[in-house]
Amino acid sequence: MKDITGQTFGNLEVLKYDCKKNRQYYYWCKCNLCGKIVSLRGSNLTYGLQVSCGCRKKRGITHEIRKAKANSNNRTSGIKGVCYIAQEDKWKAYIYHNHKCYLLLSSENKEECVEARKAAEMHIKDENFEAWFQSFREYIAEAKNKDK
Repeated sequence: MKDITGQTFGNLEVLKYDCKKNRQYYYWCKCNLCGKIVSLRGSNLTYGLQVSCGCRKKRGITHEIRKAKANSNNRTSGIKGVCYIAQEDKWKAYIYHNHKCYLLLSSENKEECVEARKAAEMHIKDENFEAWFQSFREYIAEAKNKDK
């Protein structure tokens, strides 16, 4: 057994060893997002399969945006729909359309997020906004693959 006590995986800090079940080691972890303490399988942590207690899925991007606005600490962009997420050390660009929040871009570069938001604003009134959004996300994914 490799002891992972004291290490951090995503938003989970490993506090101490819990038990062994079905040949798997479990550890008590504290979620840095909500403070909940949960027992999780060590291999899920080390392989990156679990990065929060599950609260992140429940809360979604909308919660992250609200929290970023509340704790801005001079990390505001001055542009509506662009905010800094301190937990991830990244800027996020988003836009609401038909009661749905669309994550446009997550980047360490604030200017890229501002440009993504401006591009979305130009297309928000289009009937085919969802189609534009899909092509935009494909373009971003392609650009990231070229950088690698």
